Amino acid sequence: ALVEAFGLDHHLTETLAAIGKRAFCWCSQTLISPLVPSNVTYIGSEGVMWEFDITGDLNVGFAADAGGEPLETTLGASSFFRCYSLGPNVRIGPGVKNIPSSCFGLVGRSFSSPMNLYIGPNVTNIVGGAFSQFHSLDNTTRATTIHFQGDMPAGSGAAFIAADYQPLNYKHRYFVSRENCPKWAAFAGDPD
Repeated sequence: ALVEAFGLDHHLTETLAAIGKRAFCWCSQTLISPLVPSNVTYIGSEGVMWEFDITGDLNVGFAADAGGEPLETTLGASSFFRCYSLGPNVRIGPGVKNIPSSCFGLVGRSFSSPMNLYIGPNVTNIVGGAFSQFHSLDNTTRATTIHFQGDMPAGSGAAFIAADYQPLNYKHRYFVSRENCPKWAAFAGDPD
């Protein structure tokens, strides 16, 4: 199946729908471009893990049916763990409902400029540590703007921390509408 997923130029084709467990763990950037084709609806555990040199934006969860409705996208634990050079934008689309443990841990570690994290409108659960040390170096976070496009997901309180790590710079949260997202009201007084 992997041979059919690649075009003649070794880029992933838009017809690819799934990336299995450890499918691209420790692969070079030239083997997996684009990182996640738009039709992918499944990424197994550690599917694209330990990709130190992959650069550019990450877009996941944007597959849609013929009518334009989002298709559910399943992410495995540690799917993008240690993809150090991704950025400046990480976009989690409307097809993603659950973000598992370490899914985006240490993403953007080597990216020194400010980053944007977009969490789609249909995310209902973020497991603790899902974004552990996102855009951080030596336990120091860098300027990161987090755009929540839906209401506060369950489990989101510990999504950006590890046991010994407090993300001091994750202050900026943007919402589509505080009226439509009442669970975020607790953050209305957060400092800028």
